[in-house]
Amino acid sequence: MKYDLNDFLMKIIPEIFEEHPELFLEKDEIKDLNYFNQRIYLWQKNQMLLNEVIKKIPDSFKKKYSVKELYCMQKLYMLYPDNPPNDLLGLPWDCVKVIINILSVEKRSFYINACKKYSWNVRELRYYIVCDLFEKYKYLCEKQNCLELDILDKLLQYEFLIFE
Repeated sequence: MKYDLNDFLMKIIPEIFEEHPELFLEKDEIKDLNYFNQRIYLWQKNQMLLNEVIKKIPDSFKKKYSVKELYCMQKLYMLYPDNPPNDLLGLPWDCVKVIINILSVEKRSFYINACKKYSWNVRELRYYIVCDLFEKYKYLCEKQNCLELDILDKLLQYEFLIFE
């Protein structure tokens, strides 16, 4: 299914380019804008492009892929242009969508490994991100001068009591 969608996208993008060349912007168009306005402009162009792709997607794909899903796939590709880590691909898609929004590479890999080890669902993952489990873990490791996973186990036991 992944390769079918990839083949379809490789075929459809040139067609969209011919119909809507304004969606494929040149750097000269935005160089006079400030950073914030550049980001808004790029985001709007990206949304319009994804909407055009959705219009051309065959019915077999429409049931599975919304604009939001395509945006998440695009973001995953931008984070890992060659290949995403196998640990990340082994997680549920809802967890992947949350993890790709984490900016720090170290933090992202921590949550990927923790999700895999403890079989977190998306609700648990969001909770631990909000309560900043990574920062607590990092602080305890620095304080005790070690990187042992049993510290994470103890920290999770404490957080679990609060979570309940």
